[in-house]
Formats: sequence, structure tokens, C-alpha cells
Amino acid sequence: MRTFLIFAIAICLHFQPVRAELDTANQGVLINKFEMIYRHLAENDPSKVGVTLRLADLYADRARQNSARATDGGSDLEESRQDREKALRLYTEVMDRAPESARGKIRMQMGHLHQMNGQGDKALSIYLKITTEGHDPKVQSEAHLSLGEIYFKRREYNKALDHYSKVSTGLAANRRAWSHFNLRQFPLAVTEVEGLLRNPELLSTSVTSKTQIDTAFQEEVARDYVTFLSQTPVTQAKIETLMELSPANTKLANGQALAAELERLGKKDEALLAWTYVGGQISNPSDRLNAQIAMAQLHLDKEDKAAALKVFGQAMQSWKDLGYKDSPSEAELKRRARHFVVSWNQTEKKTP
Repeated sequence: MRTFLIFAIAICLHFQPVRAELDTANQGVLINKFEMIYRHLAENDPSKVGVTLRLADLYADRARQNSARATDGGSDLEESRQDREKALRLYTEVMDRAPESARGKIRMQMGHLHQMNGQGDKALSIYLKITTEGHDPKVQSEAHLSLGEIYFKRREYNKALDHYSKVSTGLAANRRAWSHFNLRQFPLAVTEVEGLLRNPELLSTSVTSKTQIDTAFQEEVARDYVTFLSQTPVTQAKIETLMELSPANTKLANGQALAAELERLGKKDEALLAWTYVGGQISNPSDRLNAQIAMAQLHLDKEDKAAALKVFGQAMQSWKDLGYKDSPSEAELKRRARHFVVSWNQTEKKTP
């Protein structure tokens, strides 16, 4: 009877969501209790597998918590590494006797533990094995995502794309976009991220859930869109698409970021187009002045002095009317205005 109860409890606890994390002391007590049970069970005891799996889970979870604390100057990272090694040994010990339905999850856990211990090749081997065996589709999807992440970090972007393409989540789509970008396949990167932003239900960082939209992730993807778009020919239609697909609270910021990035890349016509489109929608005085000075400089660079003078005059009049001063961004605006005047002066010297 005692053996049956131990087996039932261990199986119920294995791979169940943790409602509240144990504190360090209670976690240690629980591990010690399971260690004692584990050591006193015979190899052929039917409860051995469940107890071993639960003990491995406890070691893995303690390693995770200690690693999190270590980043804040807490526990020793070496302790986390040792706990992962113990968990890996225990998982390996009972893998062949574990329920078939649990083996995929166990292997995924082992892959993550190897990664955390800096054993990337071992993790790679485990994930590849999961993708070639008949595991649960969700587990296979998670394995493909993990493989994509490993290859992405190794800058093997074509291999990463192969695995990301087998995962239908927002994170995978975003990684596909970045893989295309790093391969200098800019139009494909733009298409990928546009598709993602048009399907906000995919904007979840979870492999198994598509119900919760991660707004922070959505904003990050929109900023990535700015980066990708700036590397392609930018038309007004593309600028309008960016504004349409950006979250409401970041529309103007993304429009300004695109204009500034195009300016930085020397794409003067496209930068002027973006500043002109966005400038009329800016209400913040500092941002509006920045847009006007940027447009004046771009007109001057294009040798359209009449347009440059007109826009620069509007900027200076706005500055005067608003009494805009004593702000953190004033120094930068003064620098840009001074640069405009100096640039014009140099132009006149070269071509009176």
C-alpha cells in the first residue's frame, strides 16, 4: 500500500504546473525526502520511475531558481550546474521505463538542461531525435523551435529557417524574419513581419498557446519592422502600412524612427518622404521641431534651398512662438540647427 501511494503521488506531481515556488529551505527539505525514498526503493519497485522523475524535476527546478538568483548576485552558478547534472542522470536512468506519453517532455527537459550547462551539441542531438520520432506534435514543435534557436545563435540562418518554418507561433515568425534579414533577404523579412503584425493572435511567446497577445512583443515586432523596411525601397504606401500595423501608442514613434533610419542610411528622398508624412501628425513640440529641422537639412542636401529655407524658417518661428527651451532635448535641437546653418554656409563657399 505504501509503495502504491508513493508511486501515485510522484506521478501526479511530475510535469504538473507549479502553483507557487517553494522557498529554498522547503525545496531542500523536499529534495532530501525524495532522495531518501529513491535510495530505499528497489530497482524493480513499480514506484521507482515516478519517484525518480519527480526528484529529477525538483533538481531541475532548483537549478532554474538558483540561476535566476545568481543573476542578481545570489546563489553560486556552480550549484545550479551540479543540480542539472543530477537531474540529467536521473532522467537518463528511467527514460526507457517512463510512460511513452511522457518521454518527449522528458527529452525536452534534458535538452534544456544540456543547453543551460553549455552542452549545445548534446542538446542538439536530443532535439533532433524528438523531431524524428513520433512524439506529441506540440513537443515536436517545441523541439523545432529549440533547434531554430540553437542554429540562430550559431548564425547558421538557413538551418534555423528550416526549423522555424515548422513552428506556427509569433516567436518563430519573428525569428524567421530576422534570419532573412541576416541573410540580406530584406523583402522576405518585410513580408514575414507584415504577416505577423496582421495576425495579432500569433503575437505570443508561447509555443503551446495562441490565446494571449503579448503587447510588449507586438511593439518589439513593430520596431523590427522599421529596421527591415528601411533596407528596402520605401514608398508612401509602405509608410502608411507601417503606421497602420504599429500599435496605437507607438505609431508616431515608429514613423519617426523610420524617417531617422532612412536619413542615417543616406536615403534622402525616402527620408524626406517619411518626415513629411509623419511631421504633419506630430503634436509634441520637440518632436515637431526635430522633424522640421531634419526636413530642412534634407532639402538642403538635395540642393533645394528655397524649400530648405522655408521649412527652417517655420521651425525657428515655432521655436520662438512656443518658447521652447530648458529641456533635455534642446541641446540636440540646437546642434542640428547649427549644423544646418554651417552646412548652408559651406555650400555657399563652394558655389557662391
